[in-house]
Amino acid sequence: MHLVKRKMLVLTAFMLLVLVIFDLGTVVLIEGSDQYARSIQEIDGLINEEIKRNDIQGLSVGLVNESGLFWSKGYGYEDKKNKGEATVKTLYRIASVTKPFTATAVMILVDRGLVDLDTPVKQYIHEFSIKGIDEMSRPITVRDLLNHHSGLKRDHYKGINIENTPSLDFLVDELKDDHLALSPGTSYKYSNLNYALLGVIIETVTGKSYSQFVEDEIFRPLGMEDTFIGYNESKAARVSKSYEMKGLLFKRAKEIDQFPLRDRPAGSIISSVKDTAKFVRMILNDGRNSAGKQVISKESLDEMLIVQYPENELDDDPYGLGWKVDKVPIPGIGTNIRHGGTLNGFSALVAAAPEENLGIVVYYNSNHVFSRHYIANEALKLLVNEKTGSASAKTRALDDQRVTLDSIKFEEYLGKYVGIGDLPLVMDLNLEGDNPKLHLMGQKLSLRKINDHRHRVSKKILFFDINVGRFMGVDETVFDFYRARDGTIYPRLILQYRDLGMKILFDKVQPYALPEFIEGKEGKYTPTEESLPYLDDDSFRELQLKIQDGWITMDTSWEGNDMNFLLKPIGEGLLRAIGSGEVVTVEGEEVGYSGLAFERE
Repeated sequence: MHLVKRKMLVLTAFMLLVLVIFDLGTVVLIEGSDQYARSIQEIDGLINEEIKRNDIQGLSVGLVNESGLFWSKGYGYEDKKNKGEATVKTLYRIASVTKPFTATAVMILVDRGLVDLDTPVKQYIHEFSIKGIDEMSRPITVRDLLNHHSGLKRDHYKGINIENTPSLDFLVDELKDDHLALSPGTSYKYSNLNYALLGVIIETVTGKSYSQFVEDEIFRPLGMEDTFIGYNESKAARVSKSYEMKGLLFKRAKEIDQFPLRDRPAGSIISSVKDTAKFVRMILNDGRNSAGKQVISKESLDEMLIVQYPENELDDDPYGLGWKVDKVPIPGIGTNIRHGGTLNGFSALVAAAPEENLGIVVYYNSNHVFSRHYIANEALKLLVNEKTGSASAKTRALDDQRVTLDSIKFEEYLGKYVGIGDLPLVMDLNLEGDNPKLHLMGQKLSLRKINDHRHRVSKKILFFDINVGRFMGVDETVFDFYRARDGTIYPRLILQYRDLGMKILFDKVQPYALPEFIEGKEGKYTPTEESLPYLDDDSFRELQLKIQDGWITMDTSWEGNDMNFLLKPIGEGLLRAIGSGEVVTVEGEEVGYSGLAFERE
């Protein structure tokens, strides 16, 4: 049996080498990669499973070590209509994977003494200002921007995604009339505005455009010859198409329209697996390129890979400077870093285990966020196991912060909740008789006990309770309670995909008195003439202000996705979205939101 396995491994390595010799553009090998032959075979198999399971139309993947890209492969189509196959050279919009590049650019300036991490942003952008939460709020620093603790809201939607995107200076002017969502330094809040402002700092300090500086200091030294910043019509023909599945009974892949992104430093890089692998290689070589030149100092790189606020237990992502650090612990691996990105149907992930000198790049043209993490985790786990010769456990340690259900009295937890962190979902927890129920995203859902800690979330259809996870692209959706270090208990929703768990904590919302200015303001609002040029055809075509059971809500949509806000009065004519922190203004017959104005119909 061992002899047969050895022959199979040798045959696999030989076949891969033959592909390279005939230059099929699918597989790349370097010396020593044969030690991973078994892992590569398994990785290839699980990727094919994910592609089939989630209708991914085209995918490119690359495995990286300290010597560079040692295996890569393309699957499916970059252009389905014209039968253009995905390869290692296929170009993708890598979305928020841009952020590690922007963070690296800032740290290069730190190395040169041109930027200090703990200096207020206003020292570099003199025109920058924004309305704070309170008078005690401290200034926003460069470090705050890099690790998403500035308190800025996630996006400023005016002009974010239209054909003629404004400059980054436009954003600085817009924020003067805006409000912080949180006080700086208090909590993690992912924000594209953070990285847009970092781009302004780069331009101010260097006198170069953001794009030019990144090209000069990162792309060129690393030999990333086919990577560029910004999407437009002239580049469209070179970039992979992206797709979403449409249809009820017979689904088909429909191409998604593409738009430029104003906040280029937050998500506008276009690259290939082949090129991005050179960036990963630099990280695995302590900041040096293939010629041994130091692109970024080891000290700065090390600082990027350290969680900046480890004491913030409720931060939903442990974040360094431009990287998520140990977001998903992987058995047998020390520190692992990653950053994902999603934009207009593209999905991207770069992940690495620096101590093990291994990394992976996964890009595809279908919008399913869980596949990329599953592929990366399993690949890194397999590679490390084969490299070290030891198999780490597949199962993870139990979450010791879970609360047993027999210690919970549901009556004490009934009420309205909003998600903490990146997904401020609004949830109602109530009882029907002795049965706990959820109202979430407009759906009435049942909770069915599955063990001493958890309930399964299900939807009753006719006489059947259907697992909600099936409608959300995951395997399971469960509900439990989480006990924080200070003893506070939070309801928690977990979206389970294979062995990945996306955990959303919920905080209870206290009732408030309705302000006088909201009286008579319910109804539909549509964009004013001044706002229309800053909107695309699929977003913010209307807002709905409502008062329901003593709560003020606002409904709208962005890129076809429903957005539902629970609003709380914070001043005359001012409402704040609980959880996300965005401010809505109400004045006369107009509503203001994210720089846009809407008038009552």
